[in-house]
Amino acid sequence: MSLLQAVEDHLGSIATWPPYIIQYLCVETPTPLVVEELAAFFIGNNVPEALAYRLYHACNPTTNEFVR
Repeated sequence: MSLLQAVEDHLGSIATWPPYIIQYLCVETPTPLVVEELAAFFIGNNVPEALAYRLYHACNPTTNEFVR
């Protein structure tokens, strides 16, 4: 199972996620606000922290340990 599929098992299809989440995951440089918004989305939808971090890092190579 791919990483995205594992996250979609918790959240449903990526096509249904809010557009700002996709932007934060793949485009925006990590900032405290971006990380807070992503964490709220993933935690609020019961995505395990480690899985959310792995997806974020796979989508946005500018992430670092600060994000974790």
